[in-house]
Amino acid sequence: MPTHLNMFKQLDLLTSIKLNTFNLCFYAALLPMMGILSDIIGKNKLILFSCFMMLFFSYPLYFLLNNAENIITLEILLLINVSLVATLNASLPAFLCELFPNTVRATSMAIGFGISISIAGGMAPLACLYLPLLTNNINSPAIYIMIFTVIPIYFLFTHLNNPKRFKYLPSNPQKA
Repeated sequence: MPTHLNMFKQLDLLTSIKLNTFNLCFYAALLPMMGILSDIIGKNKLILFSCFMMLFFSYPLYFLLNNAENIITLEILLLINVSLVATLNASLPAFLCELFPNTVRATSMAIGFGISISIAGGMAPLACLYLPLLTNNINSPAIYIMIFTVIPIYFLFTHLNNPKRFKYLPSNPQKA
């Protein structure tokens, strides 16, 4: 985000890094609270809520962010964005642990989460930097975010409640 604010909003780099540092501190403080909320209302509901919020509000947030006139409005919009990300990331580790049986949990999470985060997260800086240049639309990084929120929504609605999702795995592994 600091690069986006610097390149497309013409905010000086020091100010954008200070805003980003404050937002990361807010994010770190918000994670435990969102984890507690996840325990109260459920991980699946909170993940779906945050994905839908990101899907529907990413583009308006980027639009408002790029058209914000003062630093206070800019910071409020960044805090809203950080809140959406914290809502998702607080319940994600526990959700991922429950997806797989104990016998294959570490391997499945390492491979599945590692590859997906490498693709989506690794390409994010590149996409957020070059999409606005390629499309002549400074709000286009929001489309990248929206694409990657449709995937978990689809997964949660189609595969999560399927009792046969792990039919290929042994239910009682033999102990050596």
